[in-house]
Amino acid sequence: MTTTDKPVRRETRATVKGRPLIITLYPSWLEVREKGRRWRYTIDYQCLYQVAAKLFAAEKQREKVATKKKRGLPGKLQKNKWRTV
Repeated sequence: MTTTDKPVRRETRATVKGRPLIITLYPSWLEVREKGRRWRYTIDYQCLYQVAAKLFAAEKQREKVATKKKRGLPGKLQKNKWRTV
């Protein structure tokens, strides 16, 4: 795998407001901007990984809740509601 010692700039096929995105990879962070614009958003790779992991975990949790509802299993509150002490 190639390491990023120098900045690498690429134009993506993804568009925002009809403009392609430009991604610039630096050794420890990346920048995203719309083509033809100067405003840039910067994020380091560690934060990017954490955000991606949180989004993945949230999606898995939504899928789990959806399957429980589909099968008709009681939720967490209903289990506690019927418990006798």
